Amino acid sequence: MAAIVNICVDPRLNHEVIRAQVRARLERLRLPAQLVYITSDVGGNLGVSFRSTAELVLKNQDRVEFAAVFHHDDCVAGRLGLRKPLAESIDAARKALEGLGVRCPVLAGQLWTEHSSLAWADEPGPRYEVLTFRMPRL
Repeated sequence: MAAIVNICVDPRLNHEVIRAQVRARLERLRLPAQLVYITSDVGGNLGVSFRSTAELVLKNQDRVEFAAVFHHDDCVAGRLGLRKPLAESIDAARKALEGLGVRCPVLAGQLWTEHSSLAWADEPGPRYEVLTFRMPRL
């Protein structure tokens, strides 16, 4: 069982760090996908590699259990106007999978370039609270 995650082609993005975070999310969702495929295209736009990867998984007698699309914060393609809106990429992923007879969750989020950390759109981000304290006088 597999997961397919689409990101930008940016060489600063660490695929192993991303893959580990996707596996953690799959565990939280209780989805059995063991293989995490990462596909890339300019700006995180959905390209032929996403569909081809899904076809490969299916031809290998496996199932696609999960898909996700991420845009990242420091995207050159985005600055140049080459990145499609995230909602459009999510819709394209759903249609590509449906065209192959695959029904699975398709999630999205933000990817932070500096450390390749993921923020899922449907999960609250980490919340930090400031705790103040005073050192007791001796």
